[in-house]
Formats: sequence, C-alpha cells, structure tokens
Amino acid sequence: MVQAKTEEFRGERNAGLIDNLTAVWDSSVRTSHHFLTEQDISALIPQVKTALQGIGHLVIAWEGAEPVGFMGIQEHKIEMLFLAPSSIGKGLGREMIRLAIDRYEAEYVDVNEQNGQAEGFYRHMGFRTFRRDETDEQGNPFPILHMRIAKKIVVLLASGKRKGNTAQLVDSFARGATEAGHEVEVISLVEHEVKGCLGCNACRYEKPCVQKDAFNGLVPKIKEADCLVFASPLYFWTVSARIKAFIERFYSIAIQDENPPFGRYEKYPVKDCALLMTAADDNFWTFDKAADYYQYTLIHYIGFHDKGMLLAGGCGHTDGKPQIDKTNHLEEAYEFGKNIYGKD
Repeated sequence: MVQAKTEEFRGERNAGLIDNLTAVWDSSVRTSHHFLTEQDISALIPQVKTALQGIGHLVIAWEGAEPVGFMGIQEHKIEMLFLAPSSIGKGLGREMIRLAIDRYEAEYVDVNEQNGQAEGFYRHMGFRTFRRDETDEQGNPFPILHMRIAKKIVVLLASGKRKGNTAQLVDSFARGATEAGHEVEVISLVEHEVKGCLGCNACRYEKPCVQKDAFNGLVPKIKEADCLVFASPLYFWTVSARIKAFIERFYSIAIQDENPPFGRYEKYPVKDCALLMTAADDNFWTFDKAADYYQYTLIHYIGFHDKGMLLAGGCGHTDGKPQIDKTNHLEEAYEFGKNIYGKD
C-alpha cells in the first residue's frame, strides 16, 4: 500500500526544502494535535525549521517531487515523524519506523500525551512509556510521554527456593525492567528441567537435541529474546549445575561459521546477557570463579553482549532463612532492571 519513496536526504537543506517540510508538519499537526492553538502552531514553526536544519539524519518520503512525510533521527532517538494527512493510514509510518529501527538503531521517541493516536501507533510498533513529564521542553502545559522500544528479557532462574534469596533478587530485577517498559519472562530451570550436554554431536548446527527434556521447547524463547539474564545462587564458588547445563545446550542453536574468530568454532545468536547471583559469603573473592565463567563462556566465547552483573553477597547463613531483604541488594536489582537499557 506504501507508494512513496523513502530515503535519507543527503543534499543541501535549502530554504525551499525546509519550507516544504514545514508545510507537511503544519498540515500534520492540524490533523492530529488538536490541543494546539493557532498561536501555539505559529510559535513552533521557527523551532521546526531550526530542527530540520540541524537534525542528524533527515529521512524524507517523496511522491514524485513532493515530500509527503519526514522523519528526523538523532543518537538512537526519533526526534520527529510527520506525514501529510493524505499519506496517513497507508503504511508509510510503519515503513519509516522500521527503517529507523533497522538502519539507524532508533530506540526512543517522545510523544504528546494528548495525541492518543500517535501513542497508540508507537505502542503498536513496540514502544512503551518509561517516563512522563508534565510539560514539554519549552515548559508548555503539554505532557510528554517518553517511550522506548520494549526489549524482550528472559530470566533463567536456577534456584529451587520460591522465596529464596535468588528468587527475590529476580523479582526485584523483573519489577524494575517491567516498569521501564520491557517485557520480562522468568523461566524456572527447576520447573523446566534441562540436562547437561551428552557430547554426542547429533545437534551440530541447529539440529534439535536428542534429549527429551525442556530445552528444545525453550529454544524459540531464547531466539526471540533480546536479553538473557542468568540467575543463580553460588554453588561451590560458581554458577549452579542447572545454569551450566542450560548453557551447554546452546551448542544446538549454533550455526556454521566459515570464518570464525580465533578460538571459536561456530556462530551463536547475538544477544545481550546479564548475571544475577546470591551467596551467604561476602568476601572480596566470593564470586571470582562465577564471574570468570560468565565472562569467558558467555561474553568471550559465545559472543553475547554484557549488560552487567549483580553479585549479591551477605544474604544470610546457608542454614538459615533468606536475609537478602536485610541488605541493599533488592533495591540494587530493581535499579539494575530499570536501567539495563539506559537510564531515564
């Protein structure tokens, strides 16, 4: 249904072009921004022209020689996106958003709260509100919704205690990430048993593992996730056997790499990852071996992108009740989840 040609404008942003784009903006806001008065629109026009001249990436949709829409992107943020009324509802907005995400790695956008249609559109495209301001940047009484692309975060919980220290740490992390607008799913590796690798090589290069356990059913969730968070209590100075077994089975989702980097023999899906751990001890070396395993295996070998570690020591005696609520770790986990993809 999209008929317009969309491309980044790399030529001179002369007065004629800026005037034409401003006319698109004017017709667009009169259609969608009913809360703006004539005086508001007139006052904004000089700011729009300045923004069009200075924006880092200016993408224009053309029908013949006439612009029917434009989008401005700066540092992973969609700063402006306006379509002529005649081009709304034809799929052009979706095409431009996909371009912003795929080519320019856009993750953020601000929307006027009164423009419910725009908010609904961005929500449909995967954005979620993570902060609200009562006024716009100029101090006008137009509330602004700050939105970001919702990341899919899968937490692999290896603790067998439903109310244990690690489970509480995961709950706090998930709460922070959810409030930041991300989609979080917690998968218990106790309820979904995953056995260790047999080393039979039958699964080489994306063939299903021959073992009849939960792993093959979890593969779609792994592939769809933007971030995998590994959550484990400290067992004998490293991650639990459940976490290690789960990681071993990644062998079945690797693909052939004709030119692998030195020391690697296959290619794994590109993911972000993080580590959450708890322990009774709180010595300076308590988590050294676990952190080394995480860094070497998941970051250096598999090639995931590290989003950080929260190593929560001093969570109570092994023989006693969970004491993590007596520490600052739950608040740290909440902040970690909330800010895992950047601070507000």
